[in-house]
Amino acid sequence: MESPQISSKKKSQDFFRRIFSRSNDFSKKVNFKTHLLEILLLALLAVGFFLRVYKLGEQSYWIDEGFTYMQMEAIHEHGYPLLNSGIVDVKDIILPYFLQLPRFFGTSPFWLRLIPALFGTASIGVIFLLAKNLWNSKVGLFSAFLFTFSYWQIAWSRQLRPYALLVFFILMALLFLIIYEKKLEKKYLIAVLIFVVCAIASKSAGILLLVPLIGYLFLKKLYRLGLISIALLGLGIYIFRDMLISALGMGMVNYGKYYLNGYFWQFFGIFFFLTILGFLLAIIYEKNNWRVHVVIGIFFIAATLFFSFFVLVNQYRYLFFVTPFLFMYSSYALNFLFPTTKKYLFICIVLLTFDFFTVHSLLFTPQVIFALEEYTPQPNFKQAYQEIKTEIKDEDAIISAYPYMDKIYLGRSTFAIPISYTGRVQDSTGQLGKEHYSGTPMLYTQHSPLDKYIASPLRKQQNAYILVDSMSKSRMSQAMREYIQKFGKVVFQDNADLAQAIWVYRISLKN
Repeated sequence: MESPQISSKKKSQDFFRRIFSRSNDFSKKVNFKTHLLEILLLALLAVGFFLRVYKLGEQSYWIDEGFTYMQMEAIHEHGYPLLNSGIVDVKDIILPYFLQLPRFFGTSPFWLRLIPALFGTASIGVIFLLAKNLWNSKVGLFSAFLFTFSYWQIAWSRQLRPYALLVFFILMALLFLIIYEKKLEKKYLIAVLIFVVCAIASKSAGILLLVPLIGYLFLKKLYRLGLISIALLGLGIYIFRDMLISALGMGMVNYGKYYLNGYFWQFFGIFFFLTILGFLLAIIYEKNNWRVHVVIGIFFIAATLFFSFFVLVNQYRYLFFVTPFLFMYSSYALNFLFPTTKKYLFICIVLLTFDFFTVHSLLFTPQVIFALEEYTPQPNFKQAYQEIKTEIKDEDAIISAYPYMDKIYLGRSTFAIPISYTGRVQDSTGQLGKEHYSGTPMLYTQHSPLDKYIASPLRKQQNAYILVDSMSKSRMSQAMREYIQKFGKVVFQDNADLAQAIWVYRISLKN
């Protein structure tokens, strides 16, 4: 008679064999096909990893990456995200903790960005398992293929930002949800909640997954877990209350056209149309897993509506985390319409060819620089700071709207120029006279005459080097802009792309 330990181990091994087992749509007579599926998946993982790490450290850090970097430094110094400004910043907190691992190898862009790249690569395998368990291996493999070569998935997996982690944890939560549907063991629901918490800790948008999940739990009469989920939702609302109040205070901003037409349709084309069809077909015909499809559908709709109607700053990346569902449900729609393997492969090739000549949602060659979107400024900070390094002396001052970038590249900052990241006055970068992330004193410009005010706090310096990009130039005060233009001498500029332009000015402060 087997011992409980051996029996448990055998069950675990059988479970994972079933997850990776070949689907019924592949012939059982030829064992090679089983290995072929595994080989293809491993090939996608290898290629996906290569595309995500190719020359990963060459592109300059940009301003949002600087946020994550400063949180990482604060955790390294204090054990928790206590910034130099005295503010504890828990927003998007899970990635800065993960970043403590590559610090053993250094804090270069390559090593730090490797963490999101690894999560982005791992998501290829997770989306395969999710789609396979929802439907079959064909759908799983094509979903993984689209995910592997998605321009946006590659791009955001290469940034020192938590979006790749958010996608990974959401997919893991849904994978364990479908496993629970099959095995009806509560431990899998516990895993679902753990991954949802990780998703929320990655990015606050993960909280939207709790909305359909609470309904699911009560529908299954799992009242205790439902109440736990409500408590988690309440805790999340409390932690992110300022952002939620700010968002809801916008009223019905209505950027639906911006996202639905300008993002989903413009950048995913026919995949978006097939996704809608796939959702409808899954709800109608997938009787076994209909609850999971409802959870995913409500999550997708809730995210799209929230960011379309209640968030003033319209950024495509805010809905990046629902794009894996475009690949899954469009793959399923094709499988439903063309169930035989030959027809399915043929129509997939046709679809990929059409995408190649139209919206270019897929990327098949390695790329170094990724232009993320219009409202995500990515000027060449690295080159600008290299120019400053060649000239600046210890007695000189460094001034910019991003003093945390000064500290990353120069190790010091002198004064911060106040701006608003969103364009709204209440979203100023300053907190009680200090910049939020670096604690650098703000150089307020409401005083008059401005040149005397600036000269006063800088009287000990010989020169001031002022770094300005397109966004800070447009959002700093008119007085500051005029002063820089009047007294500053351009020592570096890179404005090949107006939206990514950057300048370094030198102002002599000698009497």
